[in-house]
Amino acid sequence: MMLAPGPGTPPAPSFGAPVRLAVVAMVFVAAHLISIAFVIMPEGIEALRPTAGICLAAFIRAPRRDWPILAPILVAAGVLGEYVLGRDAGALASAAIEIPAGLIGAWLFESLSGREDALESRWSVLALFFAALLTGTLVGAAEWPFDASSDRQILLATVAGAFVGTILIAAPLLDWRWVLAERRAVFDIVEFAGLFTAVAALSVFAFFVLSESEPLSLIAVLAPIPLVAWSSVRLSRGEAGLLLLTMAVIAIWATAHGHGPIGALPGTAAHDILWIQVILAVGSVTTLLLSAAVADARRSEASVQRTAALLHSVIETSPEAVVTIDARGIVLSFSRAAERLFGHDAAAVIGRNVKMLMPSHFRDQHDSYIARYLATGERRIIGIGRVVAGMRKDGTTFPMELSVGEVAQGGQRVFTGFIRDLSEQQRTEMRIQEIQSELFHMSRLSDMGQFASALAHEVNQPLAAIANYSQAARQLAAASAQGKPLDGILAKVEQQADRAAQIIRRLRGFIEKHPIEYRAEDL
Repeated sequence: MMLAPGPGTPPAPSFGAPVRLAVVAMVFVAAHLISIAFVIMPEGIEALRPTAGICLAAFIRAPRRDWPILAPILVAAGVLGEYVLGRDAGALASAAIEIPAGLIGAWLFESLSGREDALESRWSVLALFFAALLTGTLVGAAEWPFDASSDRQILLATVAGAFVGTILIAAPLLDWRWVLAERRAVFDIVEFAGLFTAVAALSVFAFFVLSESEPLSLIAVLAPIPLVAWSSVRLSRGEAGLLLLTMAVIAIWATAHGHGPIGALPGTAAHDILWIQVILAVGSVTTLLLSAAVADARRSEASVQRTAALLHSVIETSPEAVVTIDARGIVLSFSRAAERLFGHDAAAVIGRNVKMLMPSHFRDQHDSYIARYLATGERRIIGIGRVVAGMRKDGTTFPMELSVGEVAQGGQRVFTGFIRDLSEQQRTEMRIQEIQSELFHMSRLSDMGQFASALAHEVNQPLAAIANYSQAARQLAAASAQGKPLDGILAKVEQQADRAAQIIRRLRGFIEKHPIEYRAEDL
């Protein structure tokens, strides 16, 4: 009826939805007026009590902060409805009892289901069952004096009428989203209309067309049940509840007015209507549980599909190649990165043995690796990773890093391989090694240059001394009679010393990166 407050909202009454409260009050008054059609006289059994279901659904849908203002509105609406019907004070008191019963049932439902959004799971349907059972018991029992003379069947029929009315009315009201959200396709609308028409037609046929004496009359009462069960699979909980309510309204009204095959059964009117109420109670709970179970299965399937789609997206956009195989080595999936890496299309690889992606020396041993792991559980690559060789479509091999993960899927083992091409990495490593070798060589040349520069400086000193001593010796030899031959020898010594000094200077200039002299020479 009203949306729940957000976290941290103070529990103050909300007066912002007077129109909704007025609608609830009018519906509650109308339900009181309609309920007179389901009273069996002269016992006064109210075989179907829709007001109890409206009261329970109103309190469940309203947040607890609105309960203090919703309760007196429902009390006033109930008293007004009973007053219009001209009932006595006891009926007015009975109408007022529905309000605390609905409050207690709503509290029980919220406590058991743990959520305000109703009928989203099987547990929420069970919570509604217990809440309706409690509400129906309180409402029905409050109308009946407990004394030894009381008819137990009338008491049970009164309680059953409150319970059936509660669960059949509350279910469509709590799962109200089917009106807008789930009926979109034309086929769905046609299907719901067809089921609704078929259930109504079969119920009318069983209770108004067949006579009480016909053998198939009792069986015909159960004819709508398969259609209602089918609606729980195909439709929402609210729609299935609406079909059940349609069947219940026709069956109980007909029985209350003396129609249908139930009158052929031996027993009182309370016994007859109780037979119908039990069928409706069992059918309603079973149908709602089946519908919730189907909804849970659909949500689980949708969750699996979303997870699979997300996983597929991650695999397809992964920069690393991803390949999955089964325990026999058959490829189950082949990502786009794998297609680029190996050069194969996914369609050409999926369904074949993964050995086709390996060089011959790995290919021959792959099956034995898998067999050994399955037999011993010893991990040599799974969860560890290693560098192996792969083979492209053109037959060229390349190094790759392979990491393998394992998962159990449907009782079978699936292995996922994450592959990274190491070709570029190895080329980079080789280039780095070449550069390092060149650097070491340059370092040695630099050390050699520094050593040669120092050596040239040191050698220049004795060469200069040789030249000086040779000049001094020539001067001394010039005064002697043998000086001329000795002068020639010393001149050659001085010439060679000067030549050696020039060589050292040129070597030092080369090492120090001085401008190099280029000239033509006649070979």
